[in-house]
Amino acid sequence: MPKKYNLIIMAGGSGERLWPLSTSNNPKQFIKLGSSQSLFQKTYNRFLSDIDNIEKISIITNEKHRLILHNQLKELTSDFTKINIILEPEAKNTAPSMTLGILSCENVNSPCVTVPADHIYDNDKLFIESIHQSLELSDNEMCILAAKPSAPSEHYGHIQTSIKNNIKYVEKFIEKPTLAKSKKLISNGCHWNVGIFITYPDNWNKLFSKYDLNSFNLCKKSYENIHHDGYFSRVDKNYFSLINSNSIDYAVIENIDVTKEKIIVQTINTNWNDLGSWETFSEYFFSKSENNAFYGKVFSHSTKNSIIYSKKKVLTSNLDSLMVIDTDNSLCISDRSSSSNIKDVLNLIPDKIKESLNKSSREDRIWGYYEVLHEEDNYKVKKLVLYPGMKISLQKHKYRSEHWVVLSGVATVVQNTSKIKLEKNQSTYIEQGNLHQLINETDSLLEIIEVQIGSYLGEDDIERIDEK
Repeated sequence: MPKKYNLIIMAGGSGERLWPLSTSNNPKQFIKLGSSQSLFQKTYNRFLSDIDNIEKISIITNEKHRLILHNQLKELTSDFTKINIILEPEAKNTAPSMTLGILSCENVNSPCVTVPADHIYDNDKLFIESIHQSLELSDNEMCILAAKPSAPSEHYGHIQTSIKNNIKYVEKFIEKPTLAKSKKLISNGCHWNVGIFITYPDNWNKLFSKYDLNSFNLCKKSYENIHHDGYFSRVDKNYFSLINSNSIDYAVIENIDVTKEKIIVQTINTNWNDLGSWETFSEYFFSKSENNAFYGKVFSHSTKNSIIYSKKKVLTSNLDSLMVIDTDNSLCISDRSSSSNIKDVLNLIPDKIKESLNKSSREDRIWGYYEVLHEEDNYKVKKLVLYPGMKISLQKHKYRSEHWVVLSGVATVVQNTSKIKLEKNQSTYIEQGNLHQLINETDSLLEIIEVQIGSYLGEDDIERIDEK
């Protein structure tokens, strides 16, 4: 039997290298292409087969991603007994995230496995076997997972290893080498650092304290002043804001003197990808032909070496080495060779403009989500999805009326003192100023189309009578 362990899933990244498909409001780990699961859901499901060996699952994410994460979890499970969702008030990179996860561990005598939420593996069973093998470490050791390179790359950290008593150890870290150097390193047996760390809570706390005592103490204080709110745990924002923003590698791992403190390397026996660029993302998700990668209905003529994503029908002619990413809100056109520079370009844009670029047509709520399908000055069309057993608060609007049409499921509609049920293809009218509430009392999804008509259609034109 493998050791029991604490699982920490880091789900707070912004994923802006894949803009505009991935944005700060809806980052890579939560994106669903077609009917597939998100990368976060794939990560959670990857460990379900091993759930009996997991003590606790701590999921670290940003405050503004709490609802989409919660809703995606509810699509997978109704049992939150082992799940602890910790919300960060702002992004501080992975070292503070891992520390919060470790501070939340109830059994400090079990090791912690810290994983990113947005990576993929060809064989999940082999991946879990590698996790089990990595748990055979002492309470003062650190283990990192590594992958066998599939080709030279300048996007990944490389690890030079040595072997002693049949155990592989870190000899040297090489941070994102050039392609030429990567080729040489790989020929000499180097591996890729996949960003998964295994150690005991006390050992991590000792190491983080050693290399950044101030940030560790601030992490500890922010966690000690945590506020629990239903499914969520919010750390103290005042202490957290003072923490240094740093990755696990830079804050701790690459500071360790590997000649004195050994770092074990466990190689995973399956292909790995962090999907951190349009090249790697399109390789996995898009259809490919003639060195093109297309997603959607793309009709191409004399087009080569190009990446194209669009939900619309696209016709291309005489294109070479272009990247075109067309989303509901934004369009990105770039030379394919420059696709890895998108995040750097975004950082040059003023925050106010960047905020509008990151706006999404979908908004998650605790009851489900809505998606804006069309909007003009005096009307707006939305699709609302309510999860089983959920309801929207009793409310009224000062400036608009609403028409509801049921697409699927059964809707319970309260309007003033009346209460009716609507099935598929049935509708009702909500008059301006009337109290109303939408309820899903069934075990299935409820989907409706809502048409708003009025002089003002802002989300702040809602007077809630209850918040339950």
